[in-house]
Amino acid sequence: MRKNKGIIKEWLFLFLLILILCAGNFFIFSDSDKKNSDFDRATILYTDKGPHEENPERDTKETESIPNIYLYRTGNFNALRQYLLDKNSVLAEEPYYSEIFRQAEKHNINPCLLFAITGREQSFVPKNNKFAEKISNNPFNVFGSWQKYNTTIDESAEIACKTIIKLSKSRPKNADFLVWINLRGGAGGYAEDDKWHQDVKIFFEIMNTKIY
Repeated sequence: MRKNKGIIKEWLFLFLLILILCAGNFFIFSDSDKKNSDFDRATILYTDKGPHEENPERDTKETESIPNIYLYRTGNFNALRQYLLDKNSVLAEEPYYSEIFRQAEKHNINPCLLFAITGREQSFVPKNNKFAEKISNNPFNVFGSWQKYNTTIDESAEIACKTIIKLSKSRPKNADFLVWINLRGGAGGYAEDDKWHQDVKIFFEIMNTKIY
């Protein structure tokens, strides 16, 4: 009888040991799967925690009159490049793509806004345009047009950023941002066409949704 009890205790101990080991492995694999799942999501999605999360020290004084949605933040930039490729845009290529982003980050402007302006001004500079090489130097038409002012993409992007910032500083609190930089209440803004802001907003919202 004692021998049987001893055998039962041994089997019970072995059963509990196996149960503990199995539970431990389940926890390890579950935790690993969760980490991998979180990593996969992190590579695809961007969680917005504010426009300046990547650089809290960024000086926002220059852009304090610009709504947060139009300020720079990181996101799924590959989706934006694909959008431009689908448009057959020269701006999806280098150095244009990177330089526009570099100036956007430097001046704290949402890159989608800059690309949206190129969409309105030059239909994103399609590759089959015979003047594409020259237009891509100034797809924002700063200082009138790419014909009048043909420079480099980094300079034209920087001028576009500075123009946006300058025009925004006089914006009344209740004025729509894009409408204001378009016309400044009749005082003259980025474009003479009073419908300019409508197209820019459409392009901006499409790209902004794809990235963020």
